[in-house]
Amino acid sequence: MNSSYKTKKALHRILLCGIGYSVYFLSYGLYMLFSPFLLLLSFSPELMYKAARTVNRSFLFFLTRIFLPCLHIYKIAEKPSFEGIKDDLPKIFVANHRSRLDGPIIIPFLKKTGVVIKTSYARLPVFSSFVKHLDYVSVSSDSVATMATAINKCKEMFRSGSSILIFPEGTRSRSARLMSFKDLAFRLSIETGYPVIPVVVHSECPFMAKIPGSLVPPFRMNFTIRDLPPMVPEKDERASHFADRVRKRMMEEIRILDKGTVWDPDQINREEAQ
Repeated sequence: MNSSYKTKKALHRILLCGIGYSVYFLSYGLYMLFSPFLLLLSFSPELMYKAARTVNRSFLFFLTRIFLPCLHIYKIAEKPSFEGIKDDLPKIFVANHRSRLDGPIIIPFLKKTGVVIKTSYARLPVFSSFVKHLDYVSVSSDSVATMATAINKCKEMFRSGSSILIFPEGTRSRSARLMSFKDLAFRLSIETGYPVIPVVVHSECPFMAKIPGSLVPPFRMNFTIRDLPPMVPEKDERASHFADRVRKRMMEEIRILDKGTVWDPDQINREEAQ
């Protein structure tokens, strides 16, 4: 990470981020308070699902598209267009994962799309509610049983016309490097015939990452959410090979976006040489 990122953060940026984090974590409590009201709609599971989905998407839109940008923490410099993609067919969105904000910032751009989350998250009260009432799928890459259950649930969602968002790295990366991909998304594509849509989420510096100092960005950074052309498996292609092809394509795009930012390896090497 280059020295421009490691500089001391201004007090006003610490205060603004503090406000942002307060609302971010307060939202977990608000979700819990809202849960009992969902039970009033238990007579109609479909209505309960629509209400929960509307509240979830509306809050994430407010948080990531209005509130945090208004605090000058970041601005969204590029939005995904998804041009040429048929809305009436399920899709398998796969995204890189550097920040804890990746999921919340992508979801409002996706229509009728569920999310695959780690089992460790699904044990938390809020996320367990999401798994129960929304199209959230819990999975552990170390458990064959949960993997099989996740695949079946994703296929059920496809049959209802929903798409799915998966972070194939499985966890946030601790560096600029894109980690190896788990096979789930690519097995689903091979077994169902639905395309994989790579989505690159990029910020000019680490934010809410597994990197020291990333809680407060030193400047108002740009977020880029860029969709890449759909990819489909080749004839008789293994899921692991398909995953590697998608990963390489996303790596190419990430290298382009990293240029001139604190993620740029060339810039890091130049500064270390000085």
